[in-house]
Amino acid sequence: MTTTIYYFSGTGNSLYVAKALAKKLHDCDIIPIARIWNLDTIIATSETIGFVFPMYSYGLPDIVNQFLSRVNLDAATYVFTVVTRGGAQGCALHRVDEILRERNYHQNLGFYVDMPSNMIHLHDLISKEKQKKLHKQANKKVEKIITSVLRRKSKGDKDKLFVRSFALSSSKSFLESVHKNDVSFLVDKNCIACGFCARVCPVDNIIMMGNRPQWQHHCQSCLACLHWCPKESIQYRKKTIGKQRYHHPDVTFKDVEFQKKEFDHFQSIIN
Repeated sequence: MTTTIYYFSGTGNSLYVAKALAKKLHDCDIIPIARIWNLDTIIATSETIGFVFPMYSYGLPDIVNQFLSRVNLDAATYVFTVVTRGGAQGCALHRVDEILRERNYHQNLGFYVDMPSNMIHLHDLISKEKQKKLHKQANKKVEKIITSVLRRKSKGDKDKLFVRSFALSSSKSFLESVHKNDVSFLVDKNCIACGFCARVCPVDNIIMMGNRPQWQHHCQSCLACLHWCPKESIQYRKKTIGKQRYHHPDVTFKDVEFQKKEFDHFQSIIN
C-alpha cells in the first residue's frame, strides 16, 4: 500500500508533522504543495493520500484551497487530513470535506494538531516552556493519527457546529484579500540584503530590488519571510517590532526553502 502526503508549511509546524507521519506510514513520500500546485495537471497516484497544512483565519490557506480544487484523486482509496493550528476552533476540516465532496471524492479522516501560533502580528508568542509543552502534546497526537491511518479508521476530529458559520465567513474574507496582505510588510534598517526572505517564500512572492525585498502581491500570509529573517528586520507594520520569532525547532531554513526546490532533498529529510 503506497502513501503520499502533500503538505504546505511556512514556519515548520506542518512540515514537522508531515515528516513524523512519513516515518511511520508504509511506503510513504511527502510532496510539497508549493512545488506542484500551479501545474496544469496534478494527479495523485497513491492508494492512501494525506494532506497536511496549517489553518489560516479559521480555514484553508489559499494555496491549499486551490490545490484541493484541482488534484486528481481517482486512484485514492483512503484520504486523510491533518491541520496544524494555534489552538483556535475553525472550519478547515469541514472545508476540505466540502471541496472533495463537490468533486465526488471523500475525506475518510481528519485531525487537528495544536502547535505554537506564528501570528505574532495578532498576539505575543507563547513562552519557550509552553512551546515545548505543545510540541510534546503534538507528538502524542501524531502517534494517534499514525495508528488511525494504519488501521484506516474513519473517526477523527470534527469542526464544532456552533463556530462553523463565523469561521466560514472569516475564511472567505481572508481568501478574498490574502494576496494583497503583503502591503503591510516593512523592512527596517537591520536588513543586510541576504535574500533569505525571497528564498524561503513558498510562492516566490518576494524579489530583491535595490538590496531590499519587494513583495509582489500574491502572498499566502504564511509569515515565513518574517520569521526566518536572520536579522528580524521584516516587520508587519509596527505590530511585530521587538517580538520574538518562531519556527519549529526540528525544522531548518533549508527544509522550508526546499519546498519549491528539487525533490531529492526530501528523501534525506524524512529518513
